This record gives sequence, C-alpha cells and structure tokens, in this order.
Amino acid sequence: HQAGLHIPAQESSELPNFEHVFCDIGDEQSIEQSLSTFSAHMTNIVSILQHCTPNSLVLMDELGAGTDPSEGAALGMAVLEHLDKMAASTVATTHYSELKVFAYTRPGVENASVEFDPITLSPTYRLIIGLPGRSNAFDIAARLGLPESIVEQARSFMSHTDVQTDDLIRSLEEKRQHLEQLIVDANNAKKEAEKIRSEWQEHQQALMVKEETMIRRAKEDAITTVNYARREAERIIKELRSETSRLLEKDRTLAADK
Repeated sequence: HQAGLHIPAQESSELPNFEHVFCDIGDEQSIEQSLSTFSAHMTNIVSILQHCTPNSLVLMDELGAGTDPSEGAALGMAVLEHLDKMAASTVATTHYSELKVFAYTRPGVENASVEFDPITLSPTYRLIIGLPGRSNAFDIAARLGLPESIVEQARSFMSHTDVQTDDLIRSLEEKRQHLEQLIVDANNAKKEAEKIRSEWQEHQQALMVKEETMIRRAKEDAITTVNYARREAERIIKELRSETSRLLEKDRTLAADK
C-alpha cells in the first residue's frame, strides 16, 4: 500500500500511512549470542518499545512464546496494554488463552482469527473479526494418527479454565457458523420475497393496464352507443316531422277540395 501497490480490498477502502513498521517474527535464537527463543523475542520487543511511536505499525508473532506459558501470557498482556496506551497499531498472534480473554476484556483490543477447517486440516483464508481461533491441537493430532487414548489423556490434563475457554470459543464458532447460515437463508428468503414482489407488481401493473383498457373500451362503446342512439333519435324525429308535414299537407289539400 505504501509502495503504491494494489491491495486486496473493496473499492474506496482507506489505509493509513505509518512512520515505522516494526516486526518480531520468526525464531531468532542464537548460540553465538547465547540467546534463547524467548530472549531473542524480548530483545526485539525491547527495541520496538524504545522506538515505537503512535503512528507505527507493530507486528509480533507468538507474543510471549518460548517461556513459561503463564509468565509469557502475562508479559504479552503487559506489552499489548503498553502499545495500546501509546495508540500504536498492533497485530499480534498467539495461542495463549489468556491473551484471547484479555482481548475480550480490554477496550481497544480486538480478537480475530483465520478460519481453519479441522476436517481437511487446512485454513480457509477467511479472516474472522471478533472471534479468537482455537488451536485445534487435539483434532490435528488425532487426524495425524496419534492414538485416541493419548489424545483423551491430554484432554484430561487440561485445566478447568482452559477447557472452559476452549468450549467457549467452540460455542462461539458454532454460533457464528449458525448465524452465517441464518444470514444466507435470510438473504435467500429476501431474494425470493423480492422476486415474488416483483412478479406481483408486474401482475398488478398488467391488471391496471387491462382495467384501463377495459374502461377506455367501455367509454368508447358508451360513446358509440350514445352517438348511435342520437342519430337514430334524430332520424326518427326527422321521419316524424316529415310524416307530420305530409299529413298536414294532405289535410290542407282535402280542405281545399271541399
């Protein structure tokens, strides 16, 4: 966009121009510098926070990964909150349930996910705004051949909170799919109703045209009948006058003969 290239978006879409674009993506662990995955990520994030401005775009992959999940999630929430207070535009990916919950409870932070088909084990490339994604780890592991007993054992090791979060996300996903289907059905019903309405309007218009034609013809027939009756009346009156004149003339002739 900033290089003047076309973007895959709807017409009249608007995008901002950023002063800086900061990225923390990939695994930058280094034996030479004695940096673990977590240390490498933290080094990048520290640098980003030092140079970030309100008009910056920050991209972070697997925020808080590479360390204890609880501590990593807490650090991730703190970093996101700091960037939010700075008003920097931020996109962060995560598998941490804590960060997904954080996005629900924090104004200015929004969940999003790329839709995943657990049956085909492939993404659909549909971006869903407002709904966090599920890791689908158990489904994928089972599909790839991990024994069901191990998968079920893994499920049993999940904490009650994690299970609740996963169930919540699953429920939201099912409701979203149901809502999308309802929208599709509603749109189809709307199209059908519009079709019926259009047909009814056409039928009504045809009836109005037919009615107007019948009224016009009735008026024309009435005028024709009246004109015919007028002509007949005039003819009869004319004949009566002629006959009256003939009779009067005959009477005068008889009177003259007498």
